Amino acid sequence: MKIFATAAALALLPAVMVSAQEAPAAKPKTEAGTMRLYKGQNFSGENYMVNTPRSSLMLEMNVGSIAVFPGEKWEVCDKPRFKGNCNIVDRDMSGLGEVAIQSARPVKQ
Repeated sequence: MKIFATAAALALLPAVMVSAQEAPAAKPKTEAGTMRLYKGQNFSGENYMVNTPRSSLMLEMNVGSIAVFPGEKWEVCDKPRFKGNCNIVDRDMSGLGEVAIQSARPVKQ
């Protein structure tokens, strides 16, 4: 059931992006060439910075929000090796709930 919930959450990323725009959140700190994954919603709690392609993140947390540097795009997937449900993230997302992300890489522009 957990896998289905994760797949459903990743499938709803575009819908979450709309609702994230409606509710203002704390401004996350990012740097060029990085993406930050936060355990909590609104960029709170434990966080993990990704600055290179990572085929296996081995995170011990689900992700509640994602911060990306303006103008950059990242592909995030719920399985290692960029498999499973994958989505492109091109802006900060503050209210994901609890999404499993197991691989991530920058998207060339």
